[in-house]
This record gives sequence, structure tokens and C-alpha cells, in this order.
Amino acid sequence: MIELTRLENDGVSILNPRAAPSSRGTYVVLGAPRGGTSMLAGVLHLAGIAMGERLTEATYEDPEFIRAVAAHDLEGVVALAGKRAQRHARWGWKQPAHFEYFFTQILPHLPDAHLLVVFRDALAVGNRNRISAGQDLLPNMQATLAVYTQIVRGLAAAHCPMLLVSYEKALLRPSFLVKSLLEFTGIDYPDRAALETFIAPSPPDYLALSHDLNGVGRVDQIKSDSVAGWASWRDRRSPMVELAVNGTLMGEVRADRPRKDVLQKGLHGTGYCGFVFRLSGERLIQPGDRVAVRIKGDANELPGSRVFATEAGSQARP
Repeated sequence: MIELTRLENDGVSILNPRAAPSSRGTYVVLGAPRGGTSMLAGVLHLAGIAMGERLTEATYEDPEFIRAVAAHDLEGVVALAGKRAQRHARWGWKQPAHFEYFFTQILPHLPDAHLLVVFRDALAVGNRNRISAGQDLLPNMQATLAVYTQIVRGLAAAHCPMLLVSYEKALLRPSFLVKSLLEFTGIDYPDRAALETFIAPSPPDYLALSHDLNGVGRVDQIKSDSVAGWASWRDRRSPMVELAVNGTLMGEVRADRPRKDVLQKGLHGTGYCGFVFRLSGERLIQPGDRVAVRIKGDANELPGSRVFATEAGSQARP
């Protein structure tokens, strides 16, 4: 007779395990936007893994890596990885997009790579985006499933250690997730209860950051190889902004660059609200292309989004 305990689904699977955890390693968290990646990255951060030099509050994103990956700047990513590996034995970042580029171009360059992937119910993800950002439910569910398909395809071709996590199961059994994470990373963290307490559904600070508060800003420069401007939530937080050319998403960056002109005009409290998209090769903008920038989670395009004509007259006032 089969023991019932053997049939329990703990919601955690480890692929390509090593005989013993390494004292060094790169730990990358993957998953769909609003799919539980902040929870997983936050636990790693609390456990002592350096998940970024300048982490965003509540979402645990590293703006430097997000910008470099979104711009397909492989040289920049490799340089950042080298610096982090020199400073920290165990380090990593949360990668919420650009998965095909990550698996094919970036993963081969990462020292001692470990992947941690969180999967969440597609309806829950779609509903969160509907509530927080006013997005349509069914198209968002389709987009979420497409993201997971892309991730699974990448995992199938990868050969590094991987920890796959069910978000829903983690909420039901946080102690098992913490135990699995510490074993996977080789970290001896004494206060497991603190890590378990962190694993909770919809923390208030996360909900505040994921809610659509109506952004402000504008696109004030469009060139063939770059798009620049500034953006902010109305409560002065630095948002992620997305660039689309002719309806195709080209990337996303954090709007946190210094803009003294915006500060001097009293449009932003600190001036750290600028953004720049860098483009090259086949991604260069051509005359007649429709260029649109929007704050991620905001349905409206930023003022200044327009059809690109020429380099002359491409700048506008903030």
C-alpha cells in the first residue's frame, strides 16, 4: 500500500540538482509579472543573497539589471555580473521579462547560475492586473500563459540547477518553501520563522506599489537610436516605463535617472525620474514609425508619444 505522505504535492521541484550546494552562486528569479516573483526575490534578499545594489521597495527589482537586459545590452549585463560576483559570494536579481533573450544570450555568461522560477494561477495573475491596472482579463491571462510557455521552453534547454515553485502551494506551506530554498542555496539562516512570515498573500506595501495611481511625465526626445523623457507616479515613486514601436514592445526601463530641469520646474520632488531607451541594429527607429511610451500598469501613453519624422526637432520641453 502506498503511503499517503508520498502522494502529497508540496509545490516545489528541483531539477538538475548538485551533490552539494555551492558556497558561491548566481540566483535569478523568473516568473510572470505579478506572478509571485517579488515574494521569492524578497525571501532570498532577507536570507542574505545580494539581490541588487539599489532594490526597489516591495518589488525587489534591481534597476541596473532590468535596464541592461531590456536594452539587450549583453556587454553591460556581463560587466554587471562580473562586478556583483566579485563583491558577493551569493548574488542575483529578479528578471520579470525578456525571457528568450535571457535564456539564449545571458544565461551562458552567468557564473554558477541557479534559476528559481515561480508559477502562479493564470486567473489570479490576470485578476491582479485587472484590479491594479485596469487591464482586460482574458487577454492578460493569454499573455501570462505565453510567458510561462516561454519560460518552460527555456528551462528545458538549460542545464543548471533549478528550483520550481508553486505560488499557491507556497502560501499554504511557507515552512516547506523556506526549507527548500535554504537547502537549494546552501544558506544556514537561523531565523526561519522570519522568512516564513514574509511569505504572505498581497502584502499592503506591494498592493500600494502595484496599484494604478495615474502617472505623469512626457516623452521629450525621440531619435533613431534612443527615446528619452521622464515619468513618475503622482506620489513620486519611480515607475517602470515601456517603449513600443508600431505596437511592438521594445523594452522597459526604470524612470529613475536624474533630471535637473524637471526638478527646477517643480514637476518632481527629487528629479530622479528620467528614462532613456537605447536602440541599435534592426531595432533602430525609422521615419514614419509610431513611437509610444507608457508607464507600466497605466493604460495611457505619455504625452510626446508620436510618429517619428526626423532627428531635427525631436526634442520637446519637459
